[in-house]
Amino acid sequence: MTLDGEQLVQRSWPLVSGHGAVLAERFYLRLFEIAPEQRRLFAATDMASQERKFIAMLEEIVRQIGTPELLVPEVTALGASHTGYGVTTHGYTVVGEALVWALEQELGPAITPELRQAWKDAYLLVARLMLRGAEVTPR
Repeated sequence: MTLDGEQLVQRSWPLVSGHGAVLAERFYLRLFEIAPEQRRLFAATDMASQERKFIAMLEEIVRQIGTPELLVPEVTALGASHTGYGVTTHGYTVVGEALVWALEQELGPAITPELRQAWKDAYLLVARLMLRGAEVTPR
């Protein structure tokens, strides 16, 4: 991820973070729309609590995006913890699609092609780190 991309993500976050509950709700609605099989991973989950955790984690990732020594261990550990939930490689793909879609909805006309790509790159970085964490976790 480029420095410009990191800065775009960080500068755009305040535009959506104030609407975190709406962003999270849109994200999960879209995720379950494009990948209904993902709903089973949340069958016993309090979705209001999950949505708050989702936004808190996004906030932390955005804050740490330019600080690999903080981001890498935290996100790798997050990936390791997600193996117990049944998350698959395909799940990471559809989560990325749902996240970018939800951000596009929230950002509206503020989302430029460069900003969209910066968020895609940020998610790809996070997904790769999480997958790394999942690979080293015994199942």
